[in-house]
Amino acid sequence: MGTWQISLGGAPLDLPAGQPRTLLIYLLLQPGGRATRGVIAEHLWPESAADRKRRHLTDALYRLRRVLPPAYITADAETIALELAQEWWVDAWEVQRAFASPDTAGRQRGLALYTGELAPDLTDAWLAPHRRHLHEAFVQSALAVADATLHAGNTDEAETTYRRVLHVEPLHESAQRGLMLTLARRGQLAAALEEYDRFVDRLDAELDAPPSAATRELADQIYQEMDLARRRRRQPFQLQMVGRVEERTALRALLERAAEGRRSLAVILGEPGIGKSTLLRDLAYAAGWRGWQVCWGEAFADVPAAPYAPLTTALAKALPA
Repeated sequence: MGTWQISLGGAPLDLPAGQPRTLLIYLLLQPGGRATRGVIAEHLWPESAADRKRRHLTDALYRLRRVLPPAYITADAETIALELAQEWWVDAWEVQRAFASPDTAGRQRGLALYTGELAPDLTDAWLAPHRRHLHEAFVQSALAVADATLHAGNTDEAETTYRRVLHVEPLHESAQRGLMLTLARRGQLAAALEEYDRFVDRLDAELDAPPSAATRELADQIYQEMDLARRRRRQPFQLQMVGRVEERTALRALLERAAEGRRSLAVILGEPGIGKSTLLRDLAYAAGWRGWQVCWGEAFADVPAAPYAPLTTALAKALPA
């Protein structure tokens, strides 16, 4: 991964770029570390004549065996193989194992080892599927780690990891939303919207397309948060709520109080159809993207229900079974 290094017992081995190194990389990426001579020659020298392919392979194998100890590689008339019974440590193998881990710590090990593209100096067609597989595993694992660390409140690691994904896939919408959400949860609302604007420009330049509805919705929510924050700074918090903007401002202020550890209770009263549920859903969304647990219970005047049914329904969702 990234810069080439090979060593034996801690001492570097001199295996310069060229056919011997390509042959070693090819074998390391094959199941069991082995392949037939014909398949190797066809992949590594696809445009050469048959006799030249054989000569190229013979020369590459000879030069590789001058670097590796005899116990590490075997060959016969049909097959060339690495002796995997010997002690090998290959970063690409470790990365694949780590990315397959079901836990965040395992994937984090993989991200630490993934220091760059697989064999970046090679342009051979046979390498493309291996490179693509590792790239996709990296993106998937990085997103999983970023989401998990954001959920745990580690916004610094989450931001770094989302940015790693966007560095290799600048149009990845899930990573973009994750980055915006991370900045917003840290209170950097303006920075989150700046990232959104840059993303819109990239999409327009590359695909001539707008962001997805989910990305636009998140940007709109962050913009509303920033607007309400400005309003709160301009006027002191009052419990009286007159008009929709004032109501939302007051409720968001209660969220901020809760974030500081100051408990509050809000009661919203009004005639049916004036938007009470919409206001509560807006508040729930604002709490949700902050990473808070939101529990919801409902009751209706024309539907019989047990006493305290909305509260028990909400608590049932909040408490473990």
